[in-house]
Amino acid sequence: MGDNELTLADGKFAHAIAKNKTIKRLYLWSNNIGVEGAKHLANALKKNNTVKELSLTSNGIGNEEYIADMLAINKTLQEIRLVNNNIGGPGGRKLAEALKSNHNIEYLGLSGNNISRSVSDRIDVVCKKNKQIVTLKQSLAKKDKQLEGKDAVIATISRDIKSKENIVRKDQENEKLKNELADANREVVTARREKDTAIAEKENALKSIASMKADITRKEEELLASIKRILNPVTDDNDEPPRKRARTTGDTPMEIWDKDTPR
Repeated sequence: MGDNELTLADGKFAHAIAKNKTIKRLYLWSNNIGVEGAKHLANALKKNNTVKELSLTSNGIGNEEYIADMLAINKTLQEIRLVNNNIGGPGGRKLAEALKSNHNIEYLGLSGNNISRSVSDRIDVVCKKNKQIVTLKQSLAKKDKQLEGKDAVIATISRDIKSKENIVRKDQENEKLKNELADANREVVTARREKDTAIAEKENALKSIASMKADITRKEEELLASIKRILNPVTDDNDEPPRKRARTTGDTPMEIWDKDTPR
């Protein structure tokens, strides 16, 4: 918008700049802005936080104190061109003083303003340091973004690790359960074997008992038969007393005595 005879004296343009959120470069060289227009624009730039470059070359703003006051507040501007504005020594010193609290201005063009070399050099030194500071801040911001990305990656990895730890823990629990199940199965097999052995032993015992009962029954029967023979002896048809029955063996008679008869 250079060379358009804009005075900015009515404050309307400055009011629009104060509210604007998109303009990054504002070139207003050769517009006869003067002190009053510079005052409105400086007040607007105290509120604006998007404009990074400002050119006010050849606008007759004179002994500029409004721009200096603005620089103490604005933290967005990085380059300002104030060439050929009759600022003079006092204005230059005010600008140099304002830069003590502003570490964002990387370039401040002041040629053609009758400013002493010492002040101009001091401003150049401050601008160079500010540029280094800005570069460092940008590097730090970039690293912060990288760290944010790393943090996101770390968070993702941490979630994966936690998920895998849960899987491992579950696998361990499953393995433990499998081992417990295997132990239980072995116990069941052992119990079944012991049961089968006990059943076999019981069957053998029952067989032994049955055999013993049969043997006892047989012996009881034999005993009863013996008792019956004793109680009911059998006699011969001639009713000869058993004590003196004789049996002939060849030509010699032999007495046969009952075993219970004393001799």
